[in-house]
Amino acid sequence: MYAHYGTTPMSLPEAIKSYRSLSSPEVLVGYSVTGRTSTALVESGPSNVTQEYLRQACSNISAKKIEWIVVSHIHIDHSGGAWRMARELPNARVGVYERGAHHLIDPSRLIISAREALGDVLEVWGPVEGVPQEKVVSMKAGATVDLGGKTLRLIAAPGHAPHSSVWYLEEDRVLFSGDSLGIFLNREGNQLLWPTSPPPSYNHDLAMETISQLKSLKLDLICFPHFGYTSSIDKAFASIDETFSKWAQITKSAIENNESFNDTLNKVVQASGLNQVLKDDYRRKLVAMDLRGMLMYQESARAHSIRK
Repeated sequence: MYAHYGTTPMSLPEAIKSYRSLSSPEVLVGYSVTGRTSTALVESGPSNVTQEYLRQACSNISAKKIEWIVVSHIHIDHSGGAWRMARELPNARVGVYERGAHHLIDPSRLIISAREALGDVLEVWGPVEGVPQEKVVSMKAGATVDLGGKTLRLIAAPGHAPHSSVWYLEEDRVLFSGDSLGIFLNREGNQLLWPTSPPPSYNHDLAMETISQLKSLKLDLICFPHFGYTSSIDKAFASIDETFSKWAQITKSAIENNESFNDTLNKVVQASGLNQVLKDDYRRKLVAMDLRGMLMYQESARAHSIRK
């Protein structure tokens, strides 16, 4: 249903493959990066996509060659299926930013938090179990994964969550953006985007600092897990800056003026052109969740300002 960003067909670099239609509703676009010696899957996705993800990936890559599953952060739609994927791929380790590694091994607190934020959306994603500790590689910011002529570098990307990161493919100048740059859609040529700002730990100031940092990278391509990729880098960042700023302005005003949630939802939908998106029940719930997260941030920021 959704294609790449822009109007001119484009192809991915030879080393990268993308995997779509992994579940219904669509939760995630998966990617693989293949070097001379090994392959990495970028994001495991939740457990309900594992079977189809691996079916597609292993149609042209040997399962034995997949030595890495790298995740941007430990939210369940990105890494909730890592346990199942690691079980199916005997040679694979799971690379994760050190700030979230313990949640991959013991996801009990994560599941409680996710259930509070997501409600019944969590059931769409499938069961979550811990990844065996010996399979988890806790990585510092700046750490790299060498695939043989292809190098993935982990970059800390706080804002969406304290444990958020992105992966940068240095040789091809490709950014796998995790949730640092928002949800990205292109429907019939119309480019749509909204912030990934879930409760309880979204921090807008840090999110904007991260966006500015990522903008300074040398980039030829951005691969969004939700839901596609673009080579229109300047256009993408202009849209990201505009949309995050609009949501921040609208939610700050909503807190100051004690507006209802539905009134604020209508305003961000109109500002971001998301009317058609809200017809999809799953994506409507995601928009509402992200709005709650940004409102929570604005309420906290206002309370802090008053105390000062």
